[in-house]
Amino acid sequence: MANPPMPVLDRDISEKPFRAMLVKVTNGNDFPLNDMYDGVQYVLEPGKETKMPAEAANHILGWTEGGSRRDMFLHTQKRWGWNTKEWSDKAERFFDKIKITHASFKLVEVPEGGDEAEEEIDTGGRGARRA
Repeated sequence: MANPPMPVLDRDISEKPFRAMLVKVTNGNDFPLNDMYDGVQYVLEPGKETKMPAEAANHILGWTEGGSRRDMFLHTQKRWGWNTKEWSDKAERFFDKIKITHASFKLVEVPEGGDEAEEEIDTGGRGARRA
């Protein structure tokens, strides 16, 4: 049986470098926040930056590129139960202490036998544990 045809790209891959997106989250609260996406646990420790793939940030925080902070707050409030009577008066204060930024990485070809000593970028792949 012949190999299936290669997928058609919507653009020429030499036109613009492919990019990978990571979302950086810093928890400014004095307690950790813990959530999961795709079997990977993400622990947002107080005062520490945690990097996660954009898909995980969307699932956990409602993050989208260009999305509003208000939409992220409403998503997070519901996801973490902060919309209940017990937590609703504290929810906005908690969320205001969470800093969310993103970084875009250009994927480029590395020549055969390239420098092996370059630092690897953790993109939050399967099986990784965040702390």
